Amino acid sequence: MIETILLVIYWSLFVIFSIQVSLLLIQSVLGTPNSGVQTNNDYSELCSDISSCILIPAHNEEDVIEDTILSLLNEITATDEILVVADNCGDKTTEILEKLDVKFIERTDETNRGKGYALAFGVNFILSNLPDVDVLIIVDADCDCSKLNVSNLKTSCHHLRSPIQCLNIMTNSENPSVQSKIAEFAWLYKGWIRQSANSILSMPAQLQGTGMAFPKRIFTTFNFDTGSIVEDLEYGLTLTAQGTKPSFTQLSKVVSTFPTDTVTTNAQRSRWEHGHLNVIFNQLPQFFLTAIMTRNYKLLWQVIDASIPPISLLTFSLIILVLISLLLMIIDLSYITLAMTLCFMFAISIMIGWYKVGRDILTLRDIIHVPIFIIKKISIYFNYIFNKQLSWNKTKRDK
Repeated sequence: MIETILLVIYWSLFVIFSIQVSLLLIQSVLGTPNSGVQTNNDYSELCSDISSCILIPAHNEEDVIEDTILSLLNEITATDEILVVADNCGDKTTEILEKLDVKFIERTDETNRGKGYALAFGVNFILSNLPDVDVLIIVDADCDCSKLNVSNLKTSCHHLRSPIQCLNIMTNSENPSVQSKIAEFAWLYKGWIRQSANSILSMPAQLQGTGMAFPKRIFTTFNFDTGSIVEDLEYGLTLTAQGTKPSFTQLSKVVSTFPTDTVTTNAQRSRWEHGHLNVIFNQLPQFFLTAIMTRNYKLLWQVIDASIPPISLLTFSLIILVLISLLLMIIDLSYITLAMTLCFMFAISIMIGWYKVGRDILTLRDIIHVPIFIIKKISIYFNYIFNKQLSWNKTKRDK
């Protein structure tokens, strides 16, 4: 009986991880920073008559909102508008916006809290008061947008008639810990290598919450109204299921910084990863069935891509698979061989990604600390079982 249970668990995990690791290996090999793919075409010279509204949801962002606005001012033209949604603000955010002479609207709703609600509020305002806007661009309130390349982003979005995710980079402050360096590399690997590979293969990009552009035919009908803490991931899956594939461009870029405070960092990671796991377990099965029933292979690819857990959790899961295979060695040595082959493929995938975008962040000596990083994150995954963080909480900003 125990042997049967172990075999069922082993083969279930092996099939799932084989698909995920194979996809990672493909993405690692194909993903190339600054690759010349379709969405990297520069359409900026065609933008003279295309208008955009840059929507910024802001909740108590007095420490960062001014820098974000100033980084945008040199990027916009007379056909572009900045609109800030001051969402349940109790600080000096609105005073700063008034000083900068930036258009803003205030939203107060302590029941429906979250970025999705703020976005929906802003979109409704745009539809009622700015009917001539052709492209909606969404950026977070803590981003450096000096390389957003608004002209190309809005024109690409208008030309392709599909949502576009620009390159979204998160960096560390000076003298980061090894754990922070690992997190920075993991973010680059997911947001640059994997996204560019999807683009090369003409597969959907994963929306990442900031640096997103939507054409008029989408933002006028799409429902942004959600309290999810990973609303961006859900938006992308929903759009692909509806037949509109998000694209990725590297010609536009937003940059933000990881928090330096350990408590804040852990809270941010818990929010991101619990939200991601919640989508994996509760929503991806339905999207998977939709992809199969409608023969939407682009959605199927995106579902598999979204099903890949954080690298640290996938590493931990593969270790569990190896342990199970060790127990099954009394039956057949092939189980451990298959498990170790999968681990080797995974390691090769990560090393290729490190070689392409991680060498300037992580030294070989730093990589030795990866097991410690994984062990420290185990508590986040156990908390998902016993203390899920599925409600929206603001990330404390570094001053």
